[in-house]
Amino acid sequence: MSHLTLFGLLIAALIAACTAYEHLEQSLWTRFNKTDLRLGAGHFAEVRVVEPLAHLSGQYVAKIYNRLYQDNKTVLNEIECHRSVVSSFVPKLYYSFYDPVADQWALVMDYAGRYSMEKLQVEITKRTFLNRDVSLLTFIIANLLEGLRDIHRSNVLHRDFMPRNLVVSESGFIHTVDFSNALIGPAGNMKMDVCKVCRIAARFMFDEPDRNVLPSVVNIRAHLDRWYFVSERMNNFLVDCIENPYIEHLQRNPLFDGFDWTGLRQQTMQSPLIEAVKNAEFTIPDLDASLRMESYD
Repeated sequence: MSHLTLFGLLIAALIAACTAYEHLEQSLWTRFNKTDLRLGAGHFAEVRVVEPLAHLSGQYVAKIYNRLYQDNKTVLNEIECHRSVVSSFVPKLYYSFYDPVADQWALVMDYAGRYSMEKLQVEITKRTFLNRDVSLLTFIIANLLEGLRDIHRSNVLHRDFMPRNLVVSESGFIHTVDFSNALIGPAGNMKMDVCKVCRIAARFMFDEPDRNVLPSVVNIRAHLDRWYFVSERMNNFLVDCIENPYIEHLQRNPLFDGFDWTGLRQQTMQSPLIEAVKNAEFTIPDLDASLRMESYD
């Protein structure tokens, strides 16, 4: 291969690398209009609803990083993981912008919803524990398992599967957001995500004092009598989830006897979360999405 050919390949690679980073100031706000609806803000980023100026229709969300805290390697990993996932339970990532002058990133994705599952804690606990009605929680667990199945089939490990990163759409289905801690990884590690489903379900059954912390597997085992009091089938599911954290296995659990999996996957079934959202009292609009990066526990 001649030196001229090598030089040409190098130039082509540099051009490709440059075009991969669209200029934030010249591209983002010339394609999208900033709205007053800010869904969340933290040290690492703010999440804001934006509206396209041309070509596109509908509402989108822009995650705009705080350049003082962002890490380019982490952002690039988030982009790779998010774009790898093909799922109707994960908002599609459309654009990633980078402003080299300001050293700032912004991601634009589908608008998934305004409220995270964290804000539904009280309403779900009331229906589950006080009324001993696990139909809503059964739907939630099924939705989480189906979303995780798509993520894992894309060879992605989410690693921060928490209520604050689970957003309820207007149609009442749960969408997984925030891939800032995600990894492209081997399937053997994915049962750690599945265990989070069990821990989320246990937290929703009882209103835990600290809503930022999921009950541990040890804690769940120690209080199985509490789960049995609410529902024997839910109790048995939690045990099964702890001992066999595999999605295909759990989807065959008796808890889901008669469940409309096809309606869930196609998002054509009537979601009980719509009523829960209407009844819940919200204090802070929250699409927590990508504002807090925590260690994987």
